[in-house]
Amino acid sequence: MAKLKLNEATMPTIDEEFDEITEDEEEYAREKLKSKWSRVAELAGDPDRLEEIANDLVEHFENRTDGIEGKALIVCMSREICVDLYNQIIEIRPKWHSEDD
Repeated sequence: MAKLKLNEATMPTIDEEFDEITEDEEEYAREKLKSKWSRVAELAGDPDRLEEIANDLVEHFENRTDGIEGKALIVCMSREICVDLYNQIIEIRPKWHSEDD
């Protein structure tokens, strides 16, 4: 399992997404949830953690598709984390990127 580490750079994006999700919550509850959400998202998007996850995903996918074609679906906590994870995967397997997709 990839460990979570703090990363201050992701805070502004997390705050915007959190505001959209919790716009109907009372202010106190929103602030409490925001604090928890921000900490978890920072941890989840840590570059070292994403690198570890990318390596695990590539290895797992290649082992599962050895001899047969297959697809994969990866879900992340935010769009930013998805992009960062995608970039990590493409660093490992550049041929998996296509301008057509």
